[in-house]
Amino acid sequence: MRKVLGLIAVELTLAILLTHFLTHHAGTVFAPRNERTQRMGVTQPVTVSLAPWEEDTVLIPVACLDMEMDQPSQGTSFELATHLTRFASSRTFQATTWRIRQFVIWTVFSHPESINDYVGLGLGQEITGLVPKEVLAMLMLEPGVIYELPEGKISLFIKALGEAGIPVEDVDELYRLFLTRGPTRGELEVVYQILREAVI
Repeated sequence: MRKVLGLIAVELTLAILLTHFLTHHAGTVFAPRNERTQRMGVTQPVTVSLAPWEEDTVLIPVACLDMEMDQPSQGTSFELATHLTRFASSRTFQATTWRIRQFVIWTVFSHPESINDYVGLGLGQEITGLVPKEVLAMLMLEPGVIYELPEGKISLFIKALGEAGIPVEDVDELYRLFLTRGPTRGELEVVYQILREAVI
C-alpha cells in the first residue's frame, strides 16, 4: 500500500474462485512499517468487485491519525491494521468536510488539549472559486491584512468559508484561521457532535 496526497493505493488480489465484493470500511487503519510515521485511517468506505485471481489497485480516501508524528511521504508502505473506529461510520462524519474529518481523527488519537493545539490544515478545494486566488494568497502570507479590509469584504469571506464548510464567527476568528489554519469554533462543534453520535 502506498500513500498519495490523502489517498492510499491498495493493491488487491482475489485468491478465491468466486467473484467477490471487498469493502474497506471507514475507520480501517493502515499502519506504516516505520514507527515514526503517522498511521492512516480510512475516511470513506470503498467497495471493489474482483473476479477470481484478478488484481487491481484502488485509491482509498484516508487521513493521518497521529498529529505529532512524521507525515508519510509519497510511496510510504503500509500494512492493514485491524482497528475500527465507531465515529468513521457516523452519517455526520461521512457528510462533512475533509478538514473536520481530520480534526475528529486528531481529537480521538492525539488528544489536543485546546483549540490552539491542533496542527493547521489547508482550506481545501471547497473554497476554490469562492474567494479570488490572489486574495487568498495574500491572506495566507499576511493574515493581519484582514483587519484592513472593508466590513463588506470581511462578510463575504465569512459567507464563502461557511459555504465551503468552514464556519467562521467574526473577523478575529477569520484572522486566527489564516494565521494558524487550525479548526474554527464551528468546526470543533461538528467534531464534538460526531463524537457524541459515536458515544466517544
